Amino acid sequence: AYDYYIVYSKLTPTVYTHVKDDHGIILTIRYLSIPRRRRSTAQELWEAILTEFAHQNDISFAYPTYRWYSRALEGPARPPIAGDDSKIDELVDQLNTLNDALLAKATRNGAVHRPDEGR
Repeated sequence: AYDYYIVYSKLTPTVYTHVKDDHGIILTIRYLSIPRRRRSTAQELWEAILTEFAHQNDISFAYPTYRWYSRALEGPARPPIAGDDSKIDELVDQLNTLNDALLAKATRNGAVHRPDEGR
C-alpha cells in the first residue's frame, strides 16, 4: 500500500483559473474522489460543467487557430495604384474563392462549425 502526504490544510473543492494568451482561460479543478473512481468522477464532473456552459448564450469556446497565407494569391502588401481597381477586384475574387473552398473542406472534415448551422 502507498501512503500519500497531502500538504494542503483545506481540502475543499475549488476551481483555479489561469489566463493564457494563446488559449484564453484555463480552468483547473481540485476535488477529492475515490481513487478507483477518479476517471469516471472526472468524466461526470466535466460533462456537468460543459452542460452548464451550453446553457449560457454569452459564453463561447475558442481554440487556437491558424491562418494560411498564399503569397501567390495575396502577394506582398502594397498600397493600391490609383485607377487599377480591376486588379484589386480580381485579387479579391480569387481570395474569396480560395476562402470558400478552404471553409467548405474544413466544414466537411468537421473542423469548422459554421455560425449559421444549428447546434
